[in-house]
Amino acid sequence: MAAARGEWHQPLTGVILRDNAGKWKSRMSLRQRTLFESVAGDLLDELGYPVEGLARRLSRGEKMVRVADHRLRSLAGTLWKMRRPYYRRLKAASAWARLRAFLRRAASQ
Repeated sequence: MAAARGEWHQPLTGVILRDNAGKWKSRMSLRQRTLFESVAGDLLDELGYPVEGLARRLSRGEKMVRVADHRLRSLAGTLWKMRRPYYRRLKAASAWARLRAFLRRAASQ
C-alpha cells in the first residue's frame, strides 16, 4: 500500500493522455457509481461534471458504514501521527473519546 500511495504523490511528468478520461466508468461498478453519485452528485453537478442520474437516497446502513469508515480512517491517521511523543500527548485522549462516543451512538441506534 505504501508503494501505491507513493505513486499518487509523484509529480506529474510526461504527456497528458487523452484516452485516460472517463476510465472511472469502466473501472467502477454500477453500484459504486450509484453510491458515489448519491454522495457527491450535487457537488459534481455544481462544478460542471457530468452526472449519470444514478443518485438515490442512501439507506441508514449505508450512511453508518460511510461514517464508520471515515472515523476509522481518521483514527488510523491519528494513531500513525502518535508515533511522535508531542502529538501523542496532545491527541490520544481526544481520539479515543471521539471513538467511544461514536460507538456508543452507533450501539444505541
